[in-house]
Amino acid sequence: MPIFWFQFEVRPEFTHPKRDEYAGAAVVCWIRHDSLQQAEKDIRQWLFDEHWHVVATREAELMTREDQRPEGLKYYDEAEADGASFLFHIWRAGKPGDTLRE
Repeated sequence: MPIFWFQFEVRPEFTHPKRDEYAGAAVVCWIRHDSLQQAEKDIRQWLFDEHWHVVATREAELMTREDQRPEGLKYYDEAEADGASFLFHIWRAGKPGDTLRE
């Protein structure tokens, strides 16, 4: 089954438990799925369930092991094994340029 790679810009929903700490995030996701459209739908649902609002889809494409840059290979492998992998680059509220990786 193919692996798709996405990058989203998200903001915490009012219901997010850390909405006062987080201003937003860039989320990179690798997901094993049959189609790009269904993969995006499933990711958006997961983000919604985790109390994130998708502001924009920045990138979406089919990813192969050969195309994957070395720094993302462990996330690609995780998606292959577990179905998905998410990497959050979080912007802290009130601190421009201060990011937190989760």
